[in-house]
Amino acid sequence: MSESVLTVSESLLPVPDTAGHASFRSFDPSHPLCPLQLDSCVDWNADTGATSHMTPHHHWFRNYVPKRIPIKLADNKTVYFAGEGAVVFNPIVNGQAVRPLEFSQVLHVPDLRNNLFSVLFLTRQKGWTVTIDATKMSFQRPAGITFFTATISDSNAAFLDGTTVPLAEYASAATTLPLDLDLWHRRTTKVSRSC
Repeated sequence: MSESVLTVSESLLPVPDTAGHASFRSFDPSHPLCPLQLDSCVDWNADTGATSHMTPHHHWFRNYVPKRIPIKLADNKTVYFAGEGAVVFNPIVNGQAVRPLEFSQVLHVPDLRNNLFSVLFLTRQKGWTVTIDATKMSFQRPAGITFFTATISDSNAAFLDGTTVPLAEYASAATTLPLDLDLWHRRTTKVSRSC
């Protein structure tokens, strides 16, 4: 991971995890569009009830490790996370793009309909400070610098300000060449120094 990306969290709390205010979605895992989670929200809900960061979006993950562990939802239903990894988020603070953040050890929960950002995990386990006023949550390190924010809606839900970087977009930024068969051949072919 590039040095310009800040890692936000680094470890999980003991199982069982809870998914705060998440909603359940039943899906057919054999459906070809299933990995894209087209009916799922792309915004991150800043949730004080979630024990870990969670998303249904598999295409956002880097360093993905498959795992199967139960998660208890707020309505007492149990779903399973399929794996964990890192997700890169591009925050917007005061209308300006700031340094990208890496949310590490995010749980991949295909049955969720929304993304949960665990506020209390970040504050209790990682030492972040969260300041809340009537319209915004500000996430700060001990030095008081705001790294990202969440806007609070009229329905008292807070969503992170910014966008998540899909894996394909992040990978293609590393090259100016089109992602085609010729490029993959050049990347995977051993070059002989005797030529």
